[in-house]
Amino acid sequence: MSEPLAEAMEITGPSAVKLWVSSTTSDADLFIVLRVYAPHGKEVVFQGAIDPHTPIGQGWLRASHRKLDLKLSTPYRPYHTHDEKTADA
Repeated sequence: MSEPLAEAMEITGPSAVKLWVSSTTSDADLFIVLRVYAPHGKEVVFQGAIDPHTPIGQGWLRASHRKLDLKLSTPYRPYHTHDEKTADA
């Protein structure tokens, strides 16, 4: 969580996160949620396809399935092949 912003911010377009993860387990499921909070601490939610209280963004990936298809991936939209496990996960 960051400090409250000094002025209004508009987020337009896709968002991305890059993580470095260390674990003693053989694999990991990562769940990432991007949330927006009003200055007083209450979460700002949006109308989702199913849930009327949806965060601004969310995603998930099993660490061993992170192999990318470099031809289909873009900087803000990775395409994971899911055709083999990454060996060091």
